[in-house]
Amino acid sequence: MAYGRLDMPPSYREDEPSQSLCNCCCCVSLSLLFFLLIAIGIALLFILVVKPRKPEFNLESVSVQNFQIEREFQGHSLGVFLSMHITLIFSASNPNKVSIDYSPTQFTCVYRDAILGVAKVPSFHQAAHSHSALTAVVTVEHVNVAQSLSLDLLHDVTSNNRVGFIINGPVEARVKVLGISSPKVEVNVNCRLVVQPHEKQIANRDCDIGQLTLSD
Repeated sequence: MAYGRLDMPPSYREDEPSQSLCNCCCCVSLSLLFFLLIAIGIALLFILVVKPRKPEFNLESVSVQNFQIEREFQGHSLGVFLSMHITLIFSASNPNKVSIDYSPTQFTCVYRDAILGVAKVPSFHQAAHSHSALTAVVTVEHVNVAQSLSLDLLHDVTSNNRVGFIINGPVEARVKVLGISSPKVEVNVNCRLVVQPHEKQIANRDCDIGQLTLSD
């Protein structure tokens, strides 16, 4: 007696792969939701237990170690060269129960929109409930001032005995707990300094420490 082959209905064969794909998508979605809930739980635990507060960053003092203007002929033109060392000391306070990691920082020294030099500060680690001094030395070594600015600089030095500079740059930090770093926060430092070249001292300073913002 011959028996015919029992075939599955076409609709059943076509639905089987789609059901497997649907099950796979559900598993992935549930896994992502699970990890998201864990991340939210860790963040809430961090906020409730650690109660993070923003670090405090202020300019404490500024001093001038060197300020020298030299005029040298370059072919048929007269060049104006500036050499200068300015030391800025900032105070960094960590009011948190956990440590803070500061990223390397670079400040630029600007005279009338022209960048003359930079101050590089290495990264450092700050313990919980501590105060640290951060020193930035702006070094300008025999920089040839642009011809369009040289007359202004000479006038500021010889006639006014006052030269204005802007020193600015970002300071970036992360709070660290149990080996896990928080999102990076950034504060912008913008200092306006007036130097008296003859006395090699600061005549006026106005430093704006911006609000902390989240960085990429």
